[in-house]
Amino acid sequence: MAYATLADLIDRFGADELDDLARPHQVPEGETAPAFAAALAAADAEIDAALAGRYAVPVPEPVPTLLVDIACDIARWRLHDTSADEMVTERARVARAQLRMLALGQLTLPLPAAAGGGAGVGPRHVAAPVVFTPDSLRGL
Repeated sequence: MAYATLADLIDRFGADELDDLARPHQVPEGETAPAFAAALAAADAEIDAALAGRYAVPVPEPVPTLLVDIACDIARWRLHDTSADEMVTERARVARAQLRMLALGQLTLPLPAAAGGGAGVGPRHVAAPVVFTPDSLRGL
């Protein structure tokens, strides 16, 4: 499942910027650059890796707006390759910081209770059953 689509990228950054990003990839008119799909898939993987310890991933639809924004900012940064300007780089840095905050529980996603893999619960420790007790040690 994708957290963001090409339409989301266009809505946020405009068709002109995306056309400029597609041009180096030699995309025929009317076709979508494989680079867009790859950048969006890489952003999805980054989001899933960050959230897997706290939420069931992939996060179910409807995708929270925060995750769409994060996916778009990361994908945009990836599409720029080495030519990302300071603003694009900063937005990707902020997106990754938000992912860390979500993973740590400092931010939460508005998900149904069953969808959260422990969201809002905090760390849990499950201990193995006690093996040595006074009763089990008698007679040794």
